[in-house]
Amino acid sequence: MTFISGQSLAKFKLLRSIERSLSIEFNMRTVWSSGVILETSGQIDYAILELISGKVHFRFNFGTGEGLVTINSISVNDGHWHRVSIERHGNSAKLLIDNKYEAQGSAPGM
Repeated sequence: MTFISGQSLAKFKLLRSIERSLSIEFNMRTVWSSGVILETSGQIDYAILELISGKVHFRFNFGTGEGLVTINSISVNDGHWHRVSIERHGNSAKLLIDNKYEAQGSAPGM
C-alpha cells in the first residue's frame, strides 16, 4: 500500500476473471466527499465503487449495459470506519454498508 499526503492506494492483480462474479469486503474511513474507491476493468467489463457527495455508488457493466447501485441512507465521509461489501452475480449486484444499509440493482440484458 502506498500513502501520499493522507491518501492511500492499493493495487492487486486478480488471478481469475470477474466476468461472472465478484465479491469484495473491506473497511474504509474518509472525510472526502467524492472520489473513486475501487476500479477494475477487463476487455468488455468494468466495476467502479465511488463516493459522490458522501454517498456510496457502485457502477458496473459486464457487456450488456451499465448497472448502478446507490445507498443514499448513509454518508460515509464522516471520518468513522465503515464496512463495505460488494456482491455481484451475473448482471445483479448488492451493496452493503456496516451490515445495515443495503441496496441491490441489475444491469440490462443477460
